[in-house]
Amino acid sequence: MTTTKTSAIFAVLAMLGIVTILVALPTVGLAQGPGVMFQPSAYPLSSPSDVQPPPYSRPLVVSDPAPKGGIIVATEMAFLKYGQEGGVAAFSGDTIDFGMELAPRFELGYVGSGGTGVRARYWMMQADANDAGGSELDLDTFSFDMEILSQHRINSRTELEISAGLRYIDFRQLMTEEILGMDFTNEFNGFGGTLGIEAKRDIGFGKLYAKARGSILMGDSDIRYRAIESPVVSFHANDSVVGQGELGFGYELGMPLGDYAQLNLRLGAEWQLWSNIGIADTAFGGVGNDDVLEDAGFAGLLAAGTITW
Repeated sequence: MTTTKTSAIFAVLAMLGIVTILVALPTVGLAQGPGVMFQPSAYPLSSPSDVQPPPYSRPLVVSDPAPKGGIIVATEMAFLKYGQEGGVAAFSGDTIDFGMELAPRFELGYVGSGGTGVRARYWMMQADANDAGGSELDLDTFSFDMEILSQHRINSRTELEISAGLRYIDFRQLMTEEILGMDFTNEFNGFGGTLGIEAKRDIGFGKLYAKARGSILMGDSDIRYRAIESPVVSFHANDSVVGQGELGFGYELGMPLGDYAQLNLRLGAEWQLWSNIGIADTAFGGVGNDDVLEDAGFAGLLAAGTITW
């Protein structure tokens, strides 16, 4: 996938998020008290004093009091499989198959009674795999977010959270072939913006949730290749751009912990797409259609617990 195609995907995701917010928050009608909006009358009004909801109007809840705020601590245990465009390539020309690896995520934040808050989030993954020819690929990556969030109750059964902030990522790959004495390292670290949206809907005994997040980062890339009895070939790229997209959905159950705390448990699935970041050069055994780097991603399942008090 070229950088242009990837940028188009993120633009579409951003537009979908904006449309979702506009659809979810009605903006037409005549306000009658905090948090309630009435459908407009079909008849003209002679003066401001005549502003009254028609008798057949049904009040539409725009922003009920947000869920109770407080300190939020969350731990998420994701089991993800790493992959790349065209497969994860080895020196032999074969592809390396990664298994499901633990990728934990930790969150700490605070939300006020009005639904506005701040949050820090840390995610990491370390994994390794090899092929039958003796090539081994080690992966080590993490991300750190600082963001502002706003929670809204759309109606008695639906909640919406939107967030915006900053993200830093560090991504490292090391491919080795001990028999031939070859190795290939790829490193990227960058900083940028991140936007997120998550919706919850009461279904059964809990809530169905769906979430999406997009990030664009700029940083430096370092690539180094060493072959048998050959000098090291290195390449440094300033201001490389990496895009990230995340999608997830699942089911959540909540239960009180005494009078002042709430425990939420969720099971779900998650997918991530990172553009222009993985080893891919065909001269070194890659499979992708880009010159040096290609798109990479993660997919798998997760279990999470959140305590609010």
